[in-house]
Amino acid sequence: MRLSWIPIYILSTAVGWAFVSLIPHHWRVGRAESVLVGIAVYGVAFHRYVTRDRPELSSGRIPWLGGGGALAPVLVRAALLLALLGALLYLYHEMRSAIDITWPVLTLAAWSLADQALDRRYARARVPR
Repeated sequence: MRLSWIPIYILSTAVGWAFVSLIPHHWRVGRAESVLVGIAVYGVAFHRYVTRDRPELSSGRIPWLGGGGALAPVLVRAALLLALLGALLYLYHEMRSAIDITWPVLTLAAWSLADQALDRRYARARVPR
């Protein structure tokens, strides 16, 4: 992590804390989970966007506003992540007694992790030395 990205990381953690503070208390989501949500926001909305989708931004100063600025895509990615997380939490805590979604969620999580791990390995293998 670049030193200039630390404020963005702290802001992402604050977003995670704010998101968790909006969750109903009977879902029993604690403050430790807010840090995890913040790390996810940083990883999905900022870091991965900057380093993979926009490699020209990772090399120098990030233009936040204006044409081609990074603020709008980062906010959209963060909002989509939080909406997806909110929907999954709602399904898990409110609908689980009626619909058990544990296995589909675990299957999708394993699929995503394996796909990302294999994608990285394949990308390294294709790089000429």
